Amino acid sequence: MGVEALTVAERHYKVLMAGVDQFGGNNDKGPVLEAYRMGVAEHGQAYMRERFEQSAVRLLLNIFRLGLFENPYLDPALSSDTVGRPEFMQAGYDAQLKSIVMLKNKENVLPLASKSKVYIPKRYIAAGFDWFGNPVAEKLVDPVNLNIVNRYFAVTENPEEADFGLVFIEGPTSGMTGYSREDAEQGGMDMSHLACNTVHILQNMRVR
Repeated sequence: MGVEALTVAERHYKVLMAGVDQFGGNNDKGPVLEAYRMGVAEHGQAYMRERFEQSAVRLLLNIFRLGLFENPYLDPALSSDTVGRPEFMQAGYDAQLKSIVMLKNKENVLPLASKSKVYIPKRYIAAGFDWFGNPVAEKLVDPVNLNIVNRYFAVTENPEEADFGLVFIEGPTSGMTGYSREDAEQGGMDMSHLACNTVHILQNMRVR
């Protein structure tokens, strides 16, 4: 927020000067080079070279620490002995449990009874473009692996039959892989339509 009036290159320059080392989801070098030239005009070439080299050092240091330049190949025997070890999996699971914060448990809804019926609304993905610029049609997808859910609950496609609903919400997207000026000019997407649909679904579910 607050940079809507800046060009794409000016935004890149602002980010670089804030100390960011890497841009994710951006395959266009043009704005980065233009941002570099802005820095040269304001601070001089020596300063901007040092700034870019600072990022290069920070990015490459982790790769050197892992030894990926000296030996980028894995030892299959060591990998087989390390990956999926029960103690590692348990530690990861415990860390995930500790990261969850329960905000409310009205009328002691949780924990849920095993094999209760659950309704999971599908996630709507708007039409957009893939990384190569090819159009992608809109679609509805399951937001979670239903095979996993079925281990604990009975999944139903009918919200009227459900004992409870499990709703997954993720950040809004314009359907573009990167910055979309057209989307910005239209005000961008918001979560209001998704929130309204979610409330409507839950309000119409039978509560037992």
